[in-house]
Amino acid sequence: MRNGDFDAASYFANQSQLTQNQFGVSAGGPVMVPHLYNGRNRTFFHASYEGFRNSSPSSALYITPTAAQLAGDFSAISSTQILYNPYRTTQSRRTGS
Repeated sequence: MRNGDFDAASYFANQSQLTQNQFGVSAGGPVMVPHLYNGRNRTFFHASYEGFRNSSPSSALYITPTAAQLAGDFSAISSTQILYNPYRTTQSRRTGS
């Protein structure tokens, strides 16, 4: 188990939180059906379950297009910016208007 309750104080106060829990249960024993079957030294069962939960905050940066860019007008983009077409494998630099 790892969460903020058990972590030591960090030198960097604004460090992101990591929450991680790993747990499980296991049970087993002889198969016995009263008045029908006694498998005390012959038949056994065993079952187990393991769980893992991991969560950490995401720090992704998303840039949304302006209304002009959605309409296809990219004239406001500077000449040093790179336009990327996700349907191609190469990048292309924007040339002058």
